[in-house]
Amino acid sequence: MTTPPMLRQLRHDVWATERLVAHCRQLSTAQLELTVPGTYGTIRRTLAHIVTSDEGYLTRLLGALLHDPPFRLDHEVTLDEAAAHLAHVKDGVERLYTSGELDADRLLRDTPLRRPGDPRFEMNAWAPLTQFVHHGSDHRAQIGTIRRTLEHIVGADQRYLSRFMTIPEPMLREDHDVALDEIATQLGKVKDGVEKLFAGTEFDPDRVIRDPRRKPTDPPLLITAWVLVTQFAHHGSDHRAHIGTILGAHGLDTPEIDVWAYGNANDAVKETT
Repeated sequence: MTTPPMLRQLRHDVWATERLVAHCRQLSTAQLELTVPGTYGTIRRTLAHIVTSDEGYLTRLLGALLHDPPFRLDHEVTLDEAAAHLAHVKDGVERLYTSGELDADRLLRDTPLRRPGDPRFEMNAWAPLTQFVHHGSDHRAQIGTIRRTLEHIVGADQRYLSRFMTIPEPMLREDHDVALDEIATQLGKVKDGVEKLFAGTEFDPDRVIRDPRRKPTDPPLLITAWVLVTQFAHHGSDHRAHIGTILGAHGLDTPEIDVWAYGNANDAVKETT
């Protein structure tokens, strides 16, 4: 059976957090408490936040708690605790797809995590699914620069899509300082390409693509299609978080660009009475 592309993305998210937890085990207690303005908080608290949020998304989608009592951020969570709960997340991701592909438009009406008196939300399943992937990339991200980072995001998106289709020339080149207007124009090509990618016949995530590489002297790569699609989603979230870190560190406003905001804009997440 073909592995659903979204399952690949969720697996990558859990794998990336596992690798980061393992890396952070080499740090001292003082290093785990390091932070900079504009971020969620310390390294340890950010890791705990990623894992608790992942459990929350899966609880909504599965309609049941992963374990009882639920994982709450009501104390300073250790790396061992975060790793133990990450194992619940990993198991939940696999349970989510035991029957095959999910109905992304299924309406989720409530969550077992809702406390008495909390507002009730309705949302389509694609919202917590996509937020699962975005949220982890967002908080695992490092720091970059603003205009060059935007340029890199759009240029990379075009290169990923060019493995599947012809992108109208000229494509964005990252060898000079590109104006925001040019970046926005090139982003329109990316938007069109995403729609074309899933138009017509069903997308085959296991198709092998022969990539000729940039330098003619380099041997070609054989890339399975799901790698490019998953990297497309991860790469943009990763680098948009760099920009958010820079803005926050300098006391500047940051835009609401997570999947909850996208869901609200598309009437897919709404508070009910």
